[in-house]
Amino acid sequence: MNETDRATCPALETVDPLTSEFLACPYAFYARLRDEAPVWKVPGRNLYIVSRHRDIIELNQKPEIFSNDMRKIFNARPEVAAILAQGVPEHPTLGTADPPDHRRYRT
Repeated sequence: MNETDRATCPALETVDPLTSEFLACPYAFYARLRDEAPVWKVPGRNLYIVSRHRDIIELNQKPEIFSNDMRKIFNARPEVAAILAQGVPEHPTLGTADPPDHRRYRT
């Protein structure tokens, strides 16, 4: 990460990766995570972000411990729970599925 990117990147302890502001351009932040905190706990949430490829490969081989099911994260937010309580159907995707569903989607 160059110094310009580092200067524009928010401090690790102030970022909420579930906001639209963050999601608009997370790349400089991901680079900072790889450099400074490859396994990072999101402040105020029971959520970790793993940013190094070799670590992600290892985690993906242990779905019984490390889940990709993002519904567990988003359903914990009150505003999302309220919407889902209205009967919005859930549609798992390749990126949010654990085995055996993940394998079925890949196939």
